[in-house]
Amino acid sequence: MSPRITAAGAAEATTYVYVSNGEDGDIGMYTMESDGTLKAGGRVEAGRLVMPVSVSPDKRFLYAALRSKPYTVITYAIDRKTGALSQRGRRELMKLVGPLGRVLVGEVGSKAL
Repeated sequence: MSPRITAAGAAEATTYVYVSNGEDGDIGMYTMESDGTLKAGGRVEAGRLVMPVSVSPDKRFLYAALRSKPYTVITYAIDRKTGALSQRGRRELMKLVGPLGRVLVGEVGSKAL
């Protein structure tokens, strides 16, 4: 499923849809037209096997996870007027598996997991 955000405009709200393209290694941006069709917009580079993506509750950021080594999360700022993405950060993650098969994911170099 693709994250979708609605940006409030002066007259009418615009809905942007973001789709991760795992094999191509990028994220596509689309504008949803009033009839429900999608108009293709720009693409941003992310990395091989980019998926899943998620939009922050305040709709200011999109987070994309890379499911290839090194496991990474990328933060993009969302332009509220155009829906365009601009990379703001990139952090490597580590994955730990406990004796019962439970998984813990944490940030590399972080003091707290």
